[in-house]
Amino acid sequence: MSSAAAESIVPAKKAAENAVNYVRDLGSMFPYFGSARLEEIELLDDGPEWDITVSFKQGVLGDDWISKRFRIDALTGQVLSMKNRSVDDAS
Repeated sequence: MSSAAAESIVPAKKAAENAVNYVRDLGSMFPYFGSARLEEIELLDDGPEWDITVSFKQGVLGDDWISKRFRIDALTGQVLSMKNRSVDDAS
């Protein structure tokens, strides 16, 4: 990746914030999501895209965590996809 391209990449922190805000903006679809924690983040060359895993507390008591995997366009910061990520998912 050229240095000019690297300078236009959305920073990792902003990409992770966009992932969390994406879920929060869905509001009523995820009524019991509470705290969020960043689990993994990786810049992929193809795209380029950020591959981000964020876990959210869920449930009325907030004892359980659910992980979501996001693909974020690294040039615009736009969320491209969100999928469930199981603990057993190694990829």
